[in-house]
Amino acid sequence: MGHVDTNLLNYLSALPETGHVSEALPDRFLIMRDKGRRGIANEESLLDMCSRNNITPVYLEKYSWEEQSLLFKQAKLIISPHGAGLSNIVFCQNEECKVIEVFSRNYGTPAFNILALNLGLSYYSFLEDGQDGIGCFKSNARHKFDDIYFPINKIAGIVEE
Repeated sequence: MGHVDTNLLNYLSALPETGHVSEALPDRFLIMRDKGRRGIANEESLLDMCSRNNITPVYLEKYSWEEQSLLFKQAKLIISPHGAGLSNIVFCQNEECKVIEVFSRNYGTPAFNILALNLGLSYYSFLEDGQDGIGCFKSNARHKFDDIYFPINKIAGIVEE
């Protein structure tokens, strides 16, 4: 566990060749989901903090594959609940990009931690109670879709640095 094929990462980070960084896409964003699946329990407070720190909520399902790759290619800050949307960090090209992942005490895997570290990105993870999430991964499928409480003060401390 922990090995990532660097040839594959290099290939993916070069895609799409025809794409260009768009000023219309935010470089500091919060990955959101439609209601019902692993939502954000304290969404209103989190969105307030994001608004104060120039962080744009995005719904990846509303972007094409190419737009998603371009969004992540220019990212400086990504905040997300644990989930497949973070797979797009393979496209990150900003060495100073910060990735903040939050997951519940009962469900999460180290996949994006491993990927971010292999890509040289700054990675932070938190359990919903604010504890450092690295090394505390659990995969209890019964809790896969539980809402997640975001430790806003901890996240604010990172995004305001």
